[in-house]
Amino acid sequence: MELNSTVMEELFCIGREALSNSFHHAQATRIDVMIEYATNTLVVTSSDDGVGMDATTLAVFSKTGHWGLVGMKERASRIGAQLRCNSAPAF
Repeated sequence: MELNSTVMEELFCIGREALSNSFHHAQATRIDVMIEYATNTLVVTSSDDGVGMDATTLAVFSKTGHWGLVGMKERASRIGAQLRCNSAPAF
């Protein structure tokens, strides 16, 4: 089954932001991305060996008007997806 072009574009932007965050903020040296695609399911998982996010940063995740994590969440919402963010130092 082919993905809708809007869905593909939003997923690309979410993935690009996730990678950018891993490189620039988490100081990661290793990033793993897994994509699972089935008829009614698409799961993209990104993990890295970076420093993780503190509670304050994760709290901003719920505020509007910011790009970064909030922008990723807003993009996911526009395509009917869910974005979950968990943080723990290293793998």
